[in-house]
Formats: sequence, C-alpha cells, structure tokens
Amino acid sequence: MFSWFNNFKIQTKLLTVFFIIIFLSIIIGIIALLSQNYIQSVVTQFFNMEGKLAKLSLETQVAMLTARRREKDYLLRYKELSFEKARKEYAEPVQAQVAVIQDYLHHFKQFETHQDDLATIRQLEYSVNNYKTEFFTVVELLEQRGFQDVGLEGQFRQRVHAIEQALQAPAPAQLMIDMLTMRRHEKDYLLRTEEKYVDQLHETVTEFKNHVNATELTATIKEQLITLVNQYQTVFDSLVQIDTQIATGIAHYRQSIHQLEPLLEQMHQHALADENQARENIHRVTQTTIGFILVTSLLVITVSLLIALLLAKLLSKPLNFIVQGAQLLTTGNMALTGLDQRKLTQISSYQDEIGEIGRTFNTLASYFKSVIDDIVRISRGLAAGNLHVMPQSEYRGDFRQIQDTLEIMLLDQQRVIEDIIQVSQSLAKGQLQVTLNALYKGDFTQIETALTSALHSLREVIGDIVQIAQGLAEGQQNIQAQAEYRGDFLQIKTALETAAAKLAATTNQNLAQDWLKTGQAQLNTQMSGEQDLQALAKSIITFLTTYLEAKVGLCYLKMEPRTTEALPYLQIIASYAYTPPTNSSQQFVLGEGLVGQAALEKRLISCVHTPEEYTYITRSGLSQAVPRCVVISPFLYENQVSGVIELGSTDPLTELQQELLAQVMPNIGIAVNTALSRTRMQVLLQQSQEQAEQLRAQQEEMQQVNEELQSQ
Repeated sequence: MFSWFNNFKIQTKLLTVFFIIIFLSIIIGIIALLSQNYIQSVVTQFFNMEGKLAKLSLETQVAMLTARRREKDYLLRYKELSFEKARKEYAEPVQAQVAVIQDYLHHFKQFETHQDDLATIRQLEYSVNNYKTEFFTVVELLEQRGFQDVGLEGQFRQRVHAIEQALQAPAPAQLMIDMLTMRRHEKDYLLRTEEKYVDQLHETVTEFKNHVNATELTATIKEQLITLVNQYQTVFDSLVQIDTQIATGIAHYRQSIHQLEPLLEQMHQHALADENQARENIHRVTQTTIGFILVTSLLVITVSLLIALLLAKLLSKPLNFIVQGAQLLTTGNMALTGLDQRKLTQISSYQDEIGEIGRTFNTLASYFKSVIDDIVRISRGLAAGNLHVMPQSEYRGDFRQIQDTLEIMLLDQQRVIEDIIQVSQSLAKGQLQVTLNALYKGDFTQIETALTSALHSLREVIGDIVQIAQGLAEGQQNIQAQAEYRGDFLQIKTALETAAAKLAATTNQNLAQDWLKTGQAQLNTQMSGEQDLQALAKSIITFLTTYLEAKVGLCYLKMEPRTTEALPYLQIIASYAYTPPTNSSQQFVLGEGLVGQAALEKRLISCVHTPEEYTYITRSGLSQAVPRCVVISPFLYENQVSGVIELGSTDPLTELQQELLAQVMPNIGIAVNTALSRTRMQVLLQQSQEQAEQLRAQQEEMQQVNEELQSQ
C-alpha cells in the first residue's frame, strides 16, 4: 500500500515525520502559553488581595504591640521623667500607633467582602477608639494627680509643710506625735494605695483636731492649725479620689485591650485562612493546568508513536532486519543462523541507503565477529567492576589503536580507583594523614588535585575546630578561628566565632548584673533591723568602702542648726579606715568644700588628682589623706539632702561601681530617714513620759496640800 514511500530517500522520510512532530509541539506550546497566562492572572489576584490582607493583619498586630509597649513605658517612667516629656515620648506615640491601626482597618474595609469580617473590623474600630479615649483619660488624671511637688500630691505636701512650720515653735508633744502618725499613714497609702490607710489618716486628723482644741495654744494658732489640717485632708481625699478614677480608667482601657487582642487574632487568622485558600486555589489551578498539559503531551506522544510505528512499518522494517542481523553478530551468531537470506538479498537490492547497508553488512559480518565479541567482553567486565579484563582478540589496521587504548585505559583506571578506595577507607576510619600513591595523568590530575586539597582543608579545619572547642571548654573568651574556612565550612567558622562572642558577652553581662544585685541585697541586709543612727551609718560606710574596693570612707549626716542665725551643716558620724588629721574639719556647711558643694548641688562629684595638688584643690574630711581618686555622693529623701557618702581610692571607680553607688543612694536616704524618725519618736516619747511624771508629781503635791488644809 505504501510501496511508493520506499522510493524516497531516508532524509525525505525523516523530514516529513519531523515536520509533523514540530507541528504538534507548536500546539503544545500554545496550550502551555495560554495556561501560563491564566496562572499568572490567578497569582496576581492573590498578591493584590489575599497577600495584602495577611500583611495588613500582621502589621496591625505589630502596631498594637508597639502602642501597648509605649503605654506601659509611660506608666512606668512618667515619675522618672516629667509629665510633659513622658507624654511626648510615650503617650503621643500611642496615639500615632492607634492612628496607624485605624488606617490599616480602613484598608481592610476596602479589601474585605465577607459580612462577618466587616462586623469584626467595625468592632475593632470601636474597641480601638475606646482604648485610645480611656488611655488618654488616665494620662490626664495622672497629670492632674501629679508626683512629689507637682499636682495634687505637691499641694498636700505643701499643706503638710505648712502644718510642720506652724508647729516649729515649742508645741505639745501629742500634736507632734499626731503629725508624725498622719505622715506615716500618708506614706503607707502612697506606697500601697489601700483604703484602710485613708480611714486611719481620717481618724488621726480627727484626733489631731481634738488635741489642738485641748491644748493651751492661742485661739489664732488653733484656728490656723485646724484650717491647715482641714485643707490637708481635703487635698488628700481629692488625691485618693483621683487614684480611684485612675484605677478605674486603667481597668477600662485594659478591658478594651482584652477585647482587642482576640479580635486582632481572629482577623489575622481569617486573613491567613483566606491566604491559604488562595494558595490552594493557585495550587489547584496549577495542577489542573499541568494535568491538561500532560494529557495533551500524552496525546501528542501517542500520535508521534503512531507515526513512528507507521514509519517503522514502511521505513524501519528493513533496518530492523539488519539490526536483527547485527544483534545476531553481537550474540556471537556470525553465521546469521535464523536470518532469512532471501530477505537480506531483497534489502540489498534497494536503491536507497538501506540497500547499501545491506550490501556492506555481509562483507563486514565475519570480521566484526571477533572484534565485537572482544569489545563486548571488555565492556561487560568493566560494567561488572572487573578492572583486570584485557583485550584478547586479534585487532588489525586501525582496530589496533582500539586494543592499545583499551589496555592503557584499563590499567590507568585500575590504579586510580584503587588509590581512591584507599583514601576513602582511610578517611572513613578518621585517618587524615593519608596520602595519594597512584600516578594521575591527563584529566585524572584534577582528581588528584581535588583529593589533595580536600585532605589539606579537612586537616586544617578539624584541627582548628578541636583547638576552638578545647578553648571554649577551658573558658577562653577571646579565642579565634585560625584556619582558612572555604565553601560550606564558612558556616562552621561563623557558628564557632558567634558562639565564642555570645559566650563572652553573656558571661560578662551576667557577672556585672550579679555583682550589682548582690551589692544591693547585701547593703539592704546591713541596713535592715532597728539600728541606731551611728550603727546604721557605720554599717553603710563599711560595706560601701569594702564592696567598692575603696581605701577609706566617710559618712556625713545633715544637722539642723541650734540657732536661727546658723546654717545647716554636714557632720561626720561614721568612717572606715579613717584617721582624723589635726587640721582637718569634721563638719561642713552646705556649699563649703566639695562635700558641701555635692550636698548643695544634689549630685555626685568625682575628682582625680595627684597627692601634691589634692590638698590645695578640695576641702573635705580626706584633705590630709593621699587617695588619688575621691567620689562624693549625697543621699536624698523626698528630694532633700539627708547626708553625704565620701569614698577615697587609689584608682577611679568603674562605671559599674558608680552605677551601684547611684542605685543604692535612694535606699540609704530612706534608711537614714527612718532611723532619724525613729530617734525623734523616741525623744518625743521620752519627753511625754517626763511631762506625765511631772504632772503626776504635781497632782500628788496638790493632793497632799489639800489634805493638810482639810485637817486644819
């Protein structure tokens, strides 16, 4: 039927088939291009909507966390900073972050289409507005309340000071006791904000009024004291009321936060779910497109196979016959037993290339027999891993080069592979000092170079890793990698250096923090308990001098003048390793010398001088000593100087030592003020007892006189 096709040359036949396959391939390319455009449109839609929703939800949560952090920073640091600075640094950023959240929610509305999600967004907007309103209400209340000398707290402190000034003149001891009791209840409330201290203060104020009325003071002074204490109670009650409002406001905006957090998480989860759904849609579209392309490709392959079968039937059948004869030759059947000789003669009669192949096939069959058999034998030996196989057939003419090449190739491969095996086995046993023994030639020199370089690099890297590991185990913090790390070994070098650096930084930081906390804890232990002022000061200066590794230390206490014309002064009450010089002053007026200047300026003063110039520059309790460095630091209570600590050392204090000194000064001021208050209470109690004894003696004397008069 297709006999006419046999008259074509093989080239013409193959070109016809190739054109058909190219046409089918073009069809597959068009289908793939259309599918790619569809996938691109789906992916673009995903990144334009779902991806942005997920990103917006995450950025909303980040903005909320930032606002919460600024809010907490404000509540923690508004006392340390001024209210104006705290509002600028922390409260206003909260407002900015809330505006960012509202902007994100507005964008959500533009992209979101589900009614449930839109309701959630509206609820989020409502909660965010409530959070913002409640937080700034609390900020305004805090600013109205004030701190120390500002706001309501400053007002009732002014009232307290006015009462104390009114009682400066010799006043009944009971009024002084009532005043100290009121101050104690006031401080207890400020520290703990418990309602019981408010009631106790009210009771003490009532008792104070009763005691004022019971005294022999003038009516003007009584009226002044009662007016001042009423003003004090009114301002204090206002402060308590604002504290209640602040607590309520904080509870309200924290409730708003508790409503916001699950809503934000729900919105984020919905966005992630939509994103995952979009990814699944993209995956499904991609799988469908790939499946369609595969089906189309399979269809094209099927058509191509049908064409190939048709071509084989019309074109390849004679070739298959010759191949069958060639296969008989490769199997050793050089007599071509089983092959139809008449068909071979028919093929040889063709006028195309196949006929020429048929005519030369018979000529070459006998000679190829031995050569092909030998090559097949060598090939099978190599495939089986037999490197000792050698050519055995007789090779003639140019086939002699094949024999020589096979023999050389087999010998070289045998030597190289044996050497590679020896190196690999040594490396597997951990022997890094193994060397190459074979002679590598030609392209095999690249294998030799690679093996040598790998062995050298492994030796250097492993030796360096061992050295670094030993150094880290011994606690060496400045250890560095010495070997040259290349390729993926750079990750090992980076990891080792990072581990060493982090270990050193963490160790130093932990040591510094432990030193600070230990010093504070030990000093608090030294100051605990009911100690008199002298013992307390001795414990403080002894601990600070020894813990800060100073050589000598002094503790000054601020003393009130005995006359109105005199000025307050600082008196040495305790020392460590100090021998008073004959010409050195033991007390200093505020502003006199470095000690008085530090107390006047309420700041730390540090001096570094030579012994020759020190005595001419500073005037302090250490003026006759020879420390190279002197640190003078006042300790305060309620922003008033209570005393001064002076330390002398041969070397300047480090930043860590100065940080510890700054941290413990407030605690020292509180401890010293507590000891002073305890001493005053004891003095007042003793005076009250003495007055009671005098009254009792007078009563007994009057009773005796009355009895004598009655007996007369």
